[in-house]
Amino acid sequence: MPQSEAVISVTVMPDGTILGIGRDHYLYTRATLTSPWVQVPQSGGVIGVTTMSDGSILDVGLDTHLYTSHTRPAQPALLTMEWVKCIRPSKGTDGATAVATFGLALATAAAADGADGAKPVSAELYEQSKAAAGNQSVPGINTYYKGYPDDLYITLNDITVWPFTSYSVPIKSQETVTVNHMVPIQLDSNQSFTIGLWDRDTGSANDVLGYQHFIPGQYRFPYDDNFLVFSEHEGSWYQMKIKVLPGTL
Repeated sequence: MPQSEAVISVTVMPDGTILGIGRDHYLYTRATLTSPWVQVPQSGGVIGVTTMSDGSILDVGLDTHLYTSHTRPAQPALLTMEWVKCIRPSKGTDGATAVATFGLALATAAAADGADGAKPVSAELYEQSKAAAGNQSVPGINTYYKGYPDDLYITLNDITVWPFTSYSVPIKSQETVTVNHMVPIQLDSNQSFTIGLWDRDTGSANDVLGYQHFIPGQYRFPYDDNFLVFSEHEGSWYQMKIKVLPGTL
């Protein structure tokens, strides 16, 4: 199995997501047996892991203490999808999509990209991206790619949440659209959610541009980060900005 040597232990979550411990003692997830591993942020120092009947994660730290998402009380928070940037639009091919998704912190990527926009992301992110995307070529973050615009819409747990006043919003290479959609969540709980980017087609099935899956207890506020989404079938690359802050609607 691809990248099966990258983990030392695995378990399966109630929603079917595979949860593993990497050789670096970070937690990783993969959607299927052949999907790429995605590192869970702020999850280092783990030597054992399992899932409880209620879906929460129970892990053993390097200090041999037990840790769980229920160790701390759930805290109300707001997930804000701030913006989406199209790096490279889809090829416009309809049909089922084999999608590789992964979360990457891109705080240094923009600076590493260079003013001319022709350079790829930083060397470290490039290698991570190649591994996550099955060694597909990683585009320059600021490089313009020709092609028809995608008709973008966003789902949360497979329910369309954006845009509000139309079925979709056209977006082309190097264009950024403002989303600013807020969703109430509970941190340190057994709640999980998945953000999906889609290209709406007329007369055929809509195309998946990628997913980002958030497992229970994965994020602590204040959380402010970017991630890349890649679709192998569509050849598309997108960047998305989210923020998690305390509060309620």
